[in-house]
Amino acid sequence: MIGALLLTVLALGVPGAPAARERPNGVLLVARPELTDPNFAETVVLVTRHARGGAVGVILNRSTGRTLAEAFPSHGALRGRRDVLFQGGPVAGTTPVFVFRSAVRPPEALPVLEDIYLSLDPALLERLLAGPPPPALRVFAGYAGWAPGQLEAEIHHGGWHVLDADRATIFEADPATLWRTLLRRATSRSARAAPGIMDVVR
Repeated sequence: MIGALLLTVLALGVPGAPAARERPNGVLLVARPELTDPNFAETVVLVTRHARGGAVGVILNRSTGRTLAEAFPSHGALRGRRDVLFQGGPVAGTTPVFVFRSAVRPPEALPVLEDIYLSLDPALLERLLAGPPPPALRVFAGYAGWAPGQLEAEIHHGGWHVLDADRATIFEADPATLWRTLLRRATSRSARAAPGIMDVVR
């Protein structure tokens, strides 16, 4: 069955992970029309490998229509934030997971692209919002996770197209049209795997 395997929150931690496994390796998963799992149908997922060998990501095109302040009233760092909250995935749906741009990598975050990171560490989110505004930030409720080899199998069985990730798609693209736009792009290039995908799914 195509779907996310529940991972513990600790599986996202990277302190102490070998440096060779911490390099940026983010890609975009574009759900094929044949993928009918309601968790992922018509989604675009930003995914990266975590230190324990599986993969973790967030859905980019499912806006909840709620602001961060409305969704997380008990999180002081999010009070007054009018940013829209996105549904990140079926795991830990009440937990804020965030993707942000930073010139320096915090140890509590997973590298996605050269200067883009993913984390669910609440203390890091507090620090980001207490200082100068980060160049880019998007917050999600929950995330998606795959055990080692699981995502590779889903791709092999035709669940996903794989494309290179980029900053504009992560932070600026219109969620309402993102899936169809990237599906057209993926099918026009014969859905060949993006460079680095085997690093993500192994």
